Amino acid sequence: MGDSSVYDGGFLGCFAAVISITNTENSVNNRIIKHVKERIMEIDYIPVGDYLLPAVTPSDPPDAPPLGLYGELHKRHLQEHRPILYSQLLLSERLYPACREIEDAARSRRKLGMSHDEIIRELICD
Repeated sequence: MGDSSVYDGGFLGCFAAVISITNTENSVNNRIIKHVKERIMEIDYIPVGDYLLPAVTPSDPPDAPPLGLYGELHKRHLQEHRPILYSQLLLSERLYPACREIEDAARSRRKLGMSHDEIIRELICD
């Protein structure tokens, strides 16, 4: 019991180091949380029940023509069967160009004489 070095620098020193690291991590975490909160405040939210959902609206190009049958079918297929991909495309504003590409490909295949069912199987239903 006469050996006080265990308490002087050993155990208490390690404990102080752990507290210091924890305080540093908490400081970093607090800065990250503050940054995230600032970024969140830049977004408008819509209350839905107990949740706040971001108010995100797709921005189609202003002079873009509306999608035709095949573009709309592709969009609906993504919504119903590939919801994660649909969300990714919607949030990255690539949904309209993807549907427009399907629409254009379908029109060119119609000109080549493909039937409606063949186009649906080939382009829409992956």
